[in-house]
Amino acid sequence: MSKSVSLEAFGLSKEFGYMQHSDPVASLSDANAAWDEMARNLPKYLMGSDFRSRVKSLPPFKMDALTSEGEVRRAMLALSYIGMAYQWSEYQAAHLIPAVLAKPWYELGVKVGRPPILSYVSYSIDNWYRLDPKKEIECGNIALLQCFLGGQDEEWFILIHIDIEKK
Repeated sequence: MSKSVSLEAFGLSKEFGYMQHSDPVASLSDANAAWDEMARNLPKYLMGSDFRSRVKSLPPFKMDALTSEGEVRRAMLALSYIGMAYQWSEYQAAHLIPAVLAKPWYELGVKVGRPPILSYVSYSIDNWYRLDPKKEIECGNIALLQCFLGGQDEEWFILIHIDIEKK
């Protein structure tokens, strides 16, 4: 006789598949607005020559302002994109990540159980929003919260993963 097991026992749901069970948080609170703005405008900042100095001048990240799992995941997404951009934004890779970024990125990684890198979860699973909140999570109704350079190629390359994970 087989025993039935619920999807929820494995962190799954019919609506969200392998993804978190609610739409990702779209932005950080006002306490970390400078970080949110940096992440949101990453493609534009990467076009300039002073990205690394901009990161170094960010105010300290306020971990205590994160009041939900969704906000922690959004922060990990933002700092992971900023961190990887910092590492690879110039001809020479960075040998050190500044403390203003490294410390909160590491702390967030501990909270979510991942190292301070741009993981698949941050890259895709936590990186979308619905164009129409009343419609399904599927290609054509989702867009990225975060990207490196923008453009249709980058969007679709990542969005297809979200569509697959949802199913």
